[in-house]
Amino acid sequence: MKGNCLAYKVVSKPIDYGPDNGFMMLTEPETGCLKFRDNEYVYSLCAFKDVHQRVPHASSGGTLLGTWKEWVGHPEDSVNWTREGKLAKLPYSEMLYDAGEHC
Repeated sequence: MKGNCLAYKVVSKPIDYGPDNGFMMLTEPETGCLKFRDNEYVYSLCAFKDVHQRVPHASSGGTLLGTWKEWVGHPEDSVNWTREGKLAKLPYSEMLYDAGEHC
């Protein structure tokens, strides 16, 4: 008797880059990730990808603080809205990065 297998396909939803895809420039290779250094850590934000925290003298690794999920407060279908609809209804001011590691 063959075992039961559960097959599934991961379907990624399209990314809403904002009106006129204005935030897409943050994903261009030459732009890279945004970095901020404080007294204890270096934070790296790769827009629409992930956020990491590491100690300043480490060149890689660190703690994954989260991976891109969505714009906060945006309805699921906002990716299909017109430019005018997006400007009227969505502030594009908060990005949610989720499922990070515990520090």
